[in-house]
Amino acid sequence: MKKKVLISILTFSVLTLLVVFNPNQAQAEASKSGKVIKIDKVIKGKYGKVVDFTYTDGGKEHSFSELTKGKSIFLNVWGTWCGPCRREIPEIVEISKDLKDKDFIVVGVSYEKRLPMDQAIDRVKGFAKSNNIPYINFVVSPELLGGFGNINGFPTTFIV
Repeated sequence: MKKKVLISILTFSVLTLLVVFNPNQAQAEASKSGKVIKIDKVIKGKYGKVVDFTYTDGGKEHSFSELTKGKSIFLNVWGTWCGPCRREIPEIVEISKDLKDKDFIVVGVSYEKRLPMDQAIDRVKGFAKSNNIPYINFVVSPELLGGFGNINGFPTTFIV
């Protein structure tokens, strides 16, 4: 009797896990919104060249130039606090979807003023998820924002 009950409980548990945690569904959900990553260092730009920066993803250091090599770049500098930035996000999402199979990449760089980095990342992640943003977003600290040039208005978009 105890053996039958134990087998029933184990069978129910396995079936529950299969229904609740479907790896294919989890992967599909994860791909609905893009990654949000902190910029580690901005590399001083050369005149006429797009700014480069480094970031850590998956425990490895990467560079923006490596990510965008051979691609046309739509680089949007924005903030969740910025009304015009929030209003243009749906159009940028559509651009990223329309051109995802081309040599084209949409990248967001979010500046979350007056927030510590961990809170800024959480805010951008939440915003990206709730707005189904499929493209990668980097969060830049106030100290590193100047490396992007004299940005004095948000949003600012560069097409490279």
